[in-house]
Amino acid sequence: MKKLFTGGRRKVAAVMAIALVASLSQVTTSGASGASTPKRGGNITVGVFDSFPGFCMADNLANSALMGARTIYETWVEQRADGKIVPYVLKSFEHSADYKTWNLVVRDGIKFHDGTPVDGTALLINLQASRGALYLNGLIGKTPKSPSSGTGAGFSANIADVIQTGAMSVTVKLYNAEANYPESLYASGRNFVRSVGQITGATCSTVRGTTSQRCEEWIACSDDVLVGLRSQADSCASKEQERDDDQFTT
Repeated sequence: MKKLFTGGRRKVAAVMAIALVASLSQVTTSGASGASTPKRGGNITVGVFDSFPGFCMADNLANSALMGARTIYETWVEQRADGKIVPYVLKSFEHSADYKTWNLVVRDGIKFHDGTPVDGTALLINLQASRGALYLNGLIGKTPKSPSSGTGAGFSANIADVIQTGAMSVTVKLYNAEANYPESLYASGRNFVRSVGQITGATCSTVRGTTSQRCEEWIACSDDVLVGLRSQADSCASKEQERDDDQFTT
């Protein structure tokens, strides 16, 4: 396994070491001749100018570091090219007539890199952690708790309560009507789907997402991140679901 992101104190370089599951496509120019046979695997090097302070709720990654983190994490909803927010790891979201209640349903068959399911409980824990509720639990001796206060308290301030209503569903109750709540849930692509084990861990540093790439190693207080392709042979099963491509077309 090669290093994906590596850098020093003043200069950050990202080295993407991904074993491609399909052969690389032949790329030729009009003047090229005798192109070589495509080979399996290879290294991709990408330079970034931001650091990786961490991957918990309190670590608000900027710009190119955010893109690096999104090779590990996905988001509950996603933004199409036309700007519309659509379900992604979520299967659906629906609102009440007054836009003060939102029902969120998680897709079936998704697992985190640690093998645990992405379900209603995971959604509940993520939402509660994002708005700082789990950090407050720790302060008053309640569980579940998280060591991270998060950075989402501001845009989550309209949330009055989060209730798990089923194995794969959660209801979010708001103080005031919010027609664009899915935009708040997206949070400019920063509201990652994190595992319960990471959020409630002692240091919130296990870095377990849902993409085909998983974080092999992250060294705190540095810019070194090791990322590798999660294969079908791994103990944590890959996602057995497909997201509808239609919703990403305008």
